[in-house]
Amino acid sequence: MSLHPHSDSQRIISPEIYNDLLKKLEEAQEDLDLQKSQLKENERFYEAETTKLKKSADSDQKKLKELEKQNASLKEALKVEQRNNEELKKAAAAGGKQDEGLMKRIRELEIDNDQLDCSVRCLKDLTEDLTRQRDEYVERLAEQTTLMQDMEEKYRLELEISTDLNNTFHSDYAQHPSSPMDVEVDGLTDTLAATEFKSPDSVKSDHNPKSGSTISVDMDDNTAKSPSIKSTSTEGQSKAYRLVRELLEIIEKIEENNKF
Repeated sequence: MSLHPHSDSQRIISPEIYNDLLKKLEEAQEDLDLQKSQLKENERFYEAETTKLKKSADSDQKKLKELEKQNASLKEALKVEQRNNEELKKAAAAGGKQDEGLMKRIRELEIDNDQLDCSVRCLKDLTEDLTRQRDEYVERLAEQTTLMQDMEEKYRLELEISTDLNNTFHSDYAQHPSSPMDVEVDGLTDTLAATEFKSPDSVKSDHNPKSGSTISVDMDDNTAKSPSIKSTSTEGQSKAYRLVRELLEIIEKIEENNKF
């Protein structure tokens, strides 16, 4: 923002307002530090959750392998029982007579075959369910990791911006600790607008205000126009005021993030 000493859009920021803005900056910094602390706490929580999910996935993988082994064993046993069943049927047919004990054994083998078939189906369903749960765990873990990375990058950028502004404000205020700032304003709200601004030293006497402590506002005939403010300005104060405006924008962004 360029500086025009006699621009009609200039206003003075008093030390009280400047100090108030510095206080707001410190509060925003504290809030950002708190959010950073909460972010670290969330990171520890998600790391713990990630570890749990990984252990659970490893455990499920081991269970899946065990079930696959059991499934293979059951299939092999089923084949053996089927062979025995066929042999018993052949022996019964060759004997020429029905042997009650043999037929009972055949019926038992058929029941065992049905039970083995049911066990195989149950193991297959369980295997598919475990595979689905493992895929869901992996997807959740990826989503949480992406979310944490996005949050960390957002707060890191806000912290860098706030820290730079804080350092710049303190440096500029150390150079001009008691001088009101005279800077250019483009569309600033009417917070500072008044017919006349005076420092505490010049309130008692309107005939002898101190230099740099008073500004006057000339209103044009057309009341819809902006007031014309007469004062002198310096490059350092203009820079400080630009930073004030940027600070207000940062504070609004932080408040929006807090709502989120």
